[in-house]
Formats: sequence, structure tokens, C-alpha cells
Amino acid sequence: MNKWYSAQGNNSDVVLSSKIRLARNLDKVPFPCRMSNEIRKSICRKIFAALKNSSLGGEFDLIELNSLSDMEKIALVEKGHISPQMAKHPQYSAVLISKDESCSIMLCEEDHIRLSVMTAGEDLQTAYKKADEIDNVLIKNMKLAFDERLGFLTSNPMHLGTGMKASFALHLPAISERNMMSDLSTMVRKLGFSIRPMLSGHGDFYELSNEISLGITEQSAIDNLTAICEQIVLQERKLRT
Repeated sequence: MNKWYSAQGNNSDVVLSSKIRLARNLDKVPFPCRMSNEIRKSICRKIFAALKNSSLGGEFDLIELNSLSDMEKIALVEKGHISPQMAKHPQYSAVLISKDESCSIMLCEEDHIRLSVMTAGEDLQTAYKKADEIDNVLIKNMKLAFDERLGFLTSNPMHLGTGMKASFALHLPAISERNMMSDLSTMVRKLGFSIRPMLSGHGDFYELSNEISLGITEQSAIDNLTAICEQIVLQERKLRT
């Protein structure tokens, strides 16, 4: 099966990839930081079973992190399948990874479920469509923590509401070379977004993402972020000429 990163995406000269992340938790279950190893293992298997018994059952493989070496965990971090914090955490956790590696689901990291879907180039809509499909399976088969006023309940209050973080990975050598990143960061922050260095600040790679998830729909967040991204793409191309 072809991997997601082998595709040629839209605006790929500037936008390397698009990502949708959803944070979800089971209703009336403590957050992972307050769970024993046995409960964490039980919750991971319950979530895996919910997907395994659905139409998406054949798409994912379950990987238990305690069965991996440190180098194998680092490889998963570098591919974006797990967070650096998850790789270092001594307690039980697991990750579900799709066959084409476009989708990963961290189980019992900061939240019970951290779903990520990646696409090549500028294509948040395709990533969101896939994430929403998986989210609907989880909602149908499990009772998730949801409040009519606050939306999806998450361990980090900043993710309340949609529980969604949308982002683009950008290559901005021209903007960076002209020392314009500080002004760009200030501008997007005023609009409710952020742009931060990737790869520990090495190279001219940045992540553009939404900061607001409460009081806004998923589609509005995607549309607004895409509009900002397209303006940055135009500016970067202009400066490259």
C-alpha cells in the first residue's frame, strides 16, 4: 500500500502536509494521568475493540509501547505517530496506526484518544473527512465525554469545544531569510492562530495551527486556517522570485 507522504499534494512547494487532530475522552472515566496501568490497558483494549468491530476494523494495527525499544519509539515520534512525551512515559499506553500511516490514534496519552490524520500538501478537508469518519465510529460505539455547553471535554481546557487542532507544515525559507517570521507570528496570533518552528528550530520549517476550539465549528476553523495558509503561500512564493 502506498504511504500518504508519497502523494503529490496541493501547493506542495510550500505546504508539506496537513494534519487534523482530535482529542476525545470516555465518559465518567478518569483522565490517563489518574489511571493505573491495569485500567490504562483495559481502556486501550476497549477503544481498539470499538474500531476493530466496525467497518474500519482492518485499517489499523495496535502497537503497545511497552513492547518497543527506545529506538523504535523514537522512530514513531519522528513519523508523527506519537508525541515525545508519550515515548518517554513509563506507564502503559498504545497507538493505533493505519496501513498507509496517514492516521494514528494515541491511546492513554494526555487524553484517552488522540486521533491524528495527515495528508500531503494543503488538504485539510480530506484529513478532516477521514478524522470525522473515525470519530463517528467512536461516538457510535462508545460514550464520549461531552457537555452541551462546553462541547467535548478534554484534559487540557484549551482544547475544550471541538477538541480539534488543525495544522499545516510549511517550508518558509524566503520569509525566514528576510527575518519576517516575528511579524508573521504576531499577525497570525491576533487572528487566533499560531506559527511555530518545527524540528527543534532547525531549518525553515514551521507549523501553522488554530488556537481556538471553543465557540467555533470545525469547518469554520478549517476554512479560516486555510485562508491564512494561502496568504502565506503567496507571500513565500513572491519572495522566492
